Amino acid sequence: PALGLAFGLLVTIAGWLLYALVLRDTPWFAAAIAPVREKIADFGVDSAAKFVALATFYAAIHSLLEEYYWRWFILGQLQKLCSLWPAIVVSALGFTAHHVLVLSTYFGWWTAPTLLLSAAVAIGGAFWAWLYARTGSLYGPWLSHAVIDAGIFLVGYQMLGERIYS
Repeated sequence: PALGLAFGLLVTIAGWLLYALVLRDTPWFAAAIAPVREKIADFGVDSAAKFVALATFYAAIHSLLEEYYWRWFILGQLQKLCSLWPAIVVSALGFTAHHVLVLSTYFGWWTAPTLLLSAAVAIGGAFWAWLYARTGSLYGPWLSHAVIDAGIFLVGYQMLGERIYS
């Protein structure tokens, strides 16, 4: 769990710094505010408390479900068909493909943010697959994934600011 936690914290801090120092004022992030706001409104989020509740669900529950699916199930099934590293690569690419669809909703297809964040997802997916294979436990990958998801929601909260309420 310590390695997963360390990775999660490192990625979260790096992601927040990248957003705060480089990406915050880019046209891509400005354009993403409306679709992000629309998405959270679809969930009935109209207050900071509801945003925190949604973030907590994604960080704690959704990340665990993704880890079960992508690491325990997909990686586990792939390891029956091929050796570890090809299984890690294929599972990470599948995990990434799912997230490319989400990212392109907010940043567009083939844009710098979609490509950059998709690469980050691929690295994370490969790391979590390797960590799961190494330890035989979902706890480290899940903890890492949960921390990163919480960091993503922190960036989202900063993007939206008071727009959550209006």
